[in-house]
Amino acid sequence: MIQGSTAQQLTPNEHTHLSGGRYRVYKVMRDGQWRTLWQIQKAVKDQSNTYYSETTISARLRDLRKARHGGHTVNHRHKPDAPFEYQLEVN
Repeated sequence: MIQGSTAQQLTPNEHTHLSGGRYRVYKVMRDGQWRTLWQIQKAVKDQSNTYYSETTISARLRDLRKARHGGHTVNHRHKPDAPFEYQLEVN
């Protein structure tokens, strides 16, 4: 089970630069936890009953880096024999 503050409501500032898939991925990732694409995919599905492919989630993470979508820092790390993990730093 993925824990964090994903059940909290977004502030008006957070919501204005996000829509659709970006909003759903942001909502999962804004707690600053490290997650794989699969874990993000599962959390989005659990929260919104919406399925996004890992490719789509990766694209939404790239979108969150763009100034028009908040200019957030998205960190990634890779351990040997393990999938990449991602972490969102909320500005």
